[in-house]
Amino acid sequence: MINLHDLLFTKNRDYLVKYNDDQQVKAAQLAGKVIILYFVRLNSDPLESVYILSLVETYTYLLPDHCLEVVLVAYGSEEDIFSISCDSHTSSAEKFEAVFSLMPWTAIPFSDIASRVRLSGRFGFDILRKPSTSFVIDSSGIVLQSDSCDLFDKYGGLGYPFTDERIKFLKAQVAATVQQPSIKSLLASPKRDYVISNTRDKVPVDTLEEKVVALYFFEEGITDNWHTESIKMAYEEFRQNKSSFEVVLIYLYDTISTYDCTSEESFWNTFKTMPWLALPFKDLKCRELERYLGYPFNPLDAKSPTLVIVGPRGRYIEPWGALIIDQFKLSVYPFTREQAAKLDTEKVRELKLEMLWDQNTIFRGKDGRKVSFFDV
Repeated sequence: MINLHDLLFTKNRDYLVKYNDDQQVKAAQLAGKVIILYFVRLNSDPLESVYILSLVETYTYLLPDHCLEVVLVAYGSEEDIFSISCDSHTSSAEKFEAVFSLMPWTAIPFSDIASRVRLSGRFGFDILRKPSTSFVIDSSGIVLQSDSCDLFDKYGGLGYPFTDERIKFLKAQVAATVQQPSIKSLLASPKRDYVISNTRDKVPVDTLEEKVVALYFFEEGITDNWHTESIKMAYEEFRQNKSSFEVVLIYLYDTISTYDCTSEESFWNTFKTMPWLALPFKDLKCRELERYLGYPFNPLDAKSPTLVIVGPRGRYIEPWGALIIDQFKLSVYPFTREQAAKLDTEKVRELKLEMLWDQNTIFRGKDGRKVSFFDV
C-alpha cells in the first residue's frame, strides 16, 4: 500500500501543477480519486504513441464524474536527469512544456527533479527502455494496475476504476458481443443510446434493431471519394425502395493516418456530405468497433472501403459488404455471401457457349482433329 500524500508531495511542495494554469492542485482535491501516474520520457515524441490519445479520451470521459486524476511524471534522457549543465536543464524544460501542453491533467513540477527521480526509482520505471508507462492507484493507495497504458486504449473510461474485476467483466462483455452481436451492443454505450444525423438529431439505436445496418469505417484523406459516392448512390436508391436499411458512419480518428489530421470540424464537414447516420466524433464505440471487427480488413489496401453489414438483431455480420454491394447493387439484399453466391450461380447457369466464344471459333481435339463451334 502506498501513501499518496507522501508519494506526490513534499515538505517544500504541497501542490501539483496544471499547464498554463496558475491554480495549484492540493492534496485534498485528490481525496477519493483513482490516481494514474503517467511516466513520460521527454526525449520521445508522445504523439508517436496512441496511448496518450487514449488516456486523454479516458480522462475527458471521466472528468464530469470527478473520480480520476492523472499525474505526469516527466524525465529527460539519462544525461538530462543527472547532468547539472544549465544548457541541458533548459533543453529539458522546453521539452517538458511541449509535452505538458498536450495534457489536460496535473504534473509534478519540472523544477522538482528530486521527486521525479524518486518516483521513477519507487516504481522501477526504466526511462532508458520505455518512452512511457503508467500505474493506476486507488484512493487507499493500492496499486491496481502496472504498465496500464494498453487498458486505456482497449477500454477507455469504461474501464474505470480499472480493477481486475472490472477488466474481467469488460472482457466477458466483449466475448459476449462477438458471439451474440446486436446493434445495441455494437453501437450503444452506458452514456449514449442514440446515433446522430447530419442535422444533429438523435436517433435511438433501438430503432435500428430490425434493420440491415451497414457500418461504414471512414478514414479522412485515405478513403477514396468514389467509394463514398458509390455507397451513397446505392443507399439513396435502396431507401427509395425499402425502409429496412441504414448506414452508420464510423469516423476514424486514431489510426496512423488520422490521429493528427482529424477534428470535430473535419468530422462535421465530411458527415454533412453523407445522407446517413453516424456515431458522434471520438465516441468510445469507434475504437471498440475497430477492435471487435478487426479493422482494417484489408491492410494491404488502405484505400479499400470497409462496410460491415450487420443483419437484423445481429443475426449475421458480413465484413466485405462494400465489395458485395459494388458488384451486385440492390439485388444482393440483405447483403450476405449466401445471396451473392446464389446470384453468381444463376449467372453461371445462364451462360451459353456463344457468350464465351465467337461462332467462327475452331477447336482442336486431343487427336488433333479440328472441331467447329457448331459441332461442340
